[in-house]
Amino acid sequence: MMKLSNSKGLNVGIRWVLFLMFNGFFSIGVQGQYSEDALRFSMYNLQGSSRFVGMGGAMGAVGADFTTASYNPAGIGFFQRQALSLSPGLNWASTESDWLSRQNDSKSLFQFGSAGLVLTRRSNHDSNQGLQFFNFSIGYNRLASFNQRILLSGEQATHSLGSYFAATANGSNPGNLDLFSTALAFQTYLIDSIPGSGGISYEPLGATNGTQVQISRQISRSGSHGEVVINSAINYAHRFYLGATVGIHRLDFEQESTLLERDVQNTVPVFESVEWRDNLQVSGTGFSFKLGAIYRITDAWRIGLSLHSPVFLSIEEQFSSRMNTQFTGSNYTAVSPTLQYAYDVNLPWRWQLSSAFVLKKKAILGLEYEQVNYAGISFAPALDFTQENAFVDTAFGLSHIAKLGFEYRFEGLYARLGYQFQSSAFFSSQQSSFHNHIFSGGIGWQLRKWITVDGAFALHHREGRQSVFEGYGDLSPAPVLMQNFLFQVSATLFF
Repeated sequence: MMKLSNSKGLNVGIRWVLFLMFNGFFSIGVQGQYSEDALRFSMYNLQGSSRFVGMGGAMGAVGADFTTASYNPAGIGFFQRQALSLSPGLNWASTESDWLSRQNDSKSLFQFGSAGLVLTRRSNHDSNQGLQFFNFSIGYNRLASFNQRILLSGEQATHSLGSYFAATANGSNPGNLDLFSTALAFQTYLIDSIPGSGGISYEPLGATNGTQVQISRQISRSGSHGEVVINSAINYAHRFYLGATVGIHRLDFEQESTLLERDVQNTVPVFESVEWRDNLQVSGTGFSFKLGAIYRITDAWRIGLSLHSPVFLSIEEQFSSRMNTQFTGSNYTAVSPTLQYAYDVNLPWRWQLSSAFVLKKKAILGLEYEQVNYAGISFAPALDFTQENAFVDTAFGLSHIAKLGFEYRFEGLYARLGYQFQSSAFFSSQQSSFHNHIFSGGIGWQLRKWITVDGAFALHHREGRQSVFEGYGDLSPAPVLMQNFLFQVSATLFF
């Protein structure tokens, strides 16, 4: 594997190509490629224990659930006995696109949403005054899943990859072609230099503009963002609860993007197809701090407040590209070197205000409001990321997250419903359609006084229009309607 210099000039050039051809669900501009990654890592979807998922995440003032350590740390203060919870689950992601034809693709993944241990220490056995419990918890909470597969496909007679690469390569001799795009096209004979041009003018050897070709683009993503949480919380007089969490974050993200062009009408002599594939791997580690408080105004009414510091992440990326062309009787493959690049990014502050109503110990209604200013994303070293940081300030804005959850108890059975709304992270009103709606529900069964089994489901829906091939010869001048669905089921064993 070849390790390249991580100079900004080379890196921006490669990311330009990556963005033009393989940008993700949020297509927001050339300077926004790194910003797009950071935005993806900043956005949480509904993950965690089955009770947390079933109530739509509206548990900031409810407490007594391990997942709350990642949202309102004071919730751990409600535990009055030691507890262990395990929450495996299955995520199924589906994306519908409407470009030259309607396409649907899906991907499933088994994963743990939450796993944690809570230890309690009783401080006052004789009174409801003063410090009652000092609790400690440790475990893992998943914050987001990146599992997704997107497919666009159709036939068109306007643009071709060969013409695009020939126009891009013009003016450069073969030794100066981009190692991740035009150099691959030259090495696989998709383009060739024109005789007599001094080696700086190129022509396509495959399909040209105006040729009827089938073009398909598939994006496959996997990975997650989660944190190991170390939490402590207190219960004071069964009225005031205070907690703090240190989060040790880990994210892994991989995206493989493939652009396939085929001469399905057999209109081009010799040429059959070209496949251009990119692979991006991202790994990161970091930390954050969270503070939270809950106050029981009455036995039935609680309010909660929590504040989350930025997530301070160190990121390492690897990017590579390969191309394969097929001609009658022969095929050619070229592989790029692997680019390695490291940088730091701070994900934004967030705060949450919550309330809960406990109705005769039979029902719980949870309400929560969360605010995240995605314009607070920042990259370092600042000198290398001047454009990206400026772009974040103008492209991203405040996102409002509203959560509603309900739980009702029938003897030893629990029924839960939830809803969560996440407004668009984009500042521009043109991107206002990228809202996320999450509908959830679940059941619980108390087998013994000390053991409960919970199950939950959630359906996420986000849609919007985006210029998927923006920059590539205006292949798709009209934005493409994309609908993303995420369906998840989980189970929790709590004892």
